[in-house]
Amino acid sequence: LTADGAPMNSFWIPQLSGQIYSMTGMSTQLHLMADATGEYVGKDVEINGEGYADMTFSVKSTSLKDFEDWISEVKRSPLQLTDHNYEELVKPSVNKSVILYSEVANELYHKVVHKYMYPTKPVL
Repeated sequence: LTADGAPMNSFWIPQLSGQIYSMTGMSTQLHLMADATGEYVGKDVEINGEGYADMTFSVKSTSLKDFEDWISEVKRSPLQLTDHNYEELVKPSVNKSVILYSEVANELYHKVVHKYMYPTKPVL
């Protein structure tokens, strides 16, 4: 989990985990404890801009078979998360629909995390 040029964010799924922060240039991991099937609400718990109150998402804990079926569905998606459409994806927006990508551009996550760590121009 990371943020890209955005304010600090706090990611939380109350029934499944603790809270974790994401910040630009930082990479973090969160382990979930989904030991029963169900649907849970995930939240952004930092006030960080327009649409903050609607920054929730649905998390589904399923059987292994249902999870594998979902993975197969995602792999059939014609959409790929390229560097170009990633730049479109991170533009500020409110209430966007879920998008499933079958592939992610090589090194995209690494590029996002590191692009603020090594400036190309000296900071004055």
